Amino acid sequence: MQPDIIFDMDGVLVDSEPFHKKIWKEVFNQLDLPFSETYHHTLTGTTGLFAWKKVIEDFQLSDTPERLINFHKEIFYKELENHDLKALPGVISLLKNLRANEFAMSLGSSSPKKLINIVVERLGIQNYFDYLVSGDEVENSKPAPDIFLKIAERYEQPVENFIVIEDSKNGVAAAKNAGMKCVGYVNENSGNQDLSMADLIIESFDELNGQILKTL
Repeated sequence: MQPDIIFDMDGVLVDSEPFHKKIWKEVFNQLDLPFSETYHHTLTGTTGLFAWKKVIEDFQLSDTPERLINFHKEIFYKELENHDLKALPGVISLLKNLRANEFAMSLGSSSPKKLINIVVERLGIQNYFDYLVSGDEVENSKPAPDIFLKIAERYEQPVENFIVIEDSKNGVAAAKNAGMKCVGYVNENSGNQDLSMADLIIESFDELNGQILKTL
């Protein structure tokens, strides 16, 4: 039985991390908070709620996560209207290869469902995936396993039958916490992420195909 494949979105399917960083920096500047790449990397792969709760705690803010999330979203979606979203090199070919070999594929992202729908539509890849599951649909953000467990439930398959492709420390941890195999994709735009828990680490999607995934 061949594995079912779960793709993360940001930093795996689409090279969106520089855009996310740009927005985070702008939001921090408007809130008069110090911004650093190192701190931003700790937020990579998490939901907006998880990230803003962390920011509030770390910087001892008196604001609420809900208001800050809405503030962030307003800036984000306004800037996104004129931003050119591009698939990462090799990922479309990988999707085509896996589809040709009848792999089941889904997308599991911490991003809101609104953003997921925008990305898959702009890239023209919505038809490759059985399920699109967002961080809005689960109680706990990555590194908790909730999002991947929800996808397993929808397939009614054991967790051992899934391989997750992730680019962040939080995402890899979520996959392993779910009891799934994980491919760690080294995306330099995602920062210096610790992918050491992954079962396989790649630097290019040209290194990956259906046969290699079966061997995991």
